[in-house]
Amino acid sequence: MIIVMERRFNQSELRYIYESAKGRMDCHPDIAEEYKRMIEQHPFYKSETEVMRAAKDLRIKSKSICQVWAKIGRDEEYFYIQDHYIVSDDIRISIAADYIGMAQILYLES
Repeated sequence: MIIVMERRFNQSELRYIYESAKGRMDCHPDIAEEYKRMIEQHPFYKSETEVMRAAKDLRIKSKSICQVWAKIGRDEEYFYIQDHYIVSDDIRISIAADYIGMAQILYLES
């Protein structure tokens, strides 16, 4: 059995993720830099279509939990999902993505 959880976010959820991460990173800049570096070095995708294809391929190849994360952006009025997605089956990447305020948009588990 495969469990798929896809997530869409409203403004208050995106604001919470963004502001919570900002608070964490302001309190612990050394940890934040380490996690940012991990995410920057990880391969990324510029569209949902590309990342979903990569998630499917990774899921078939690794047969383990697979997560898709997206960067959150902010303008004058709104928070939004940026065109910067990562997919990973590595718990360290998931911890880093969560810490720096990325939104988990897909979770695949068998």
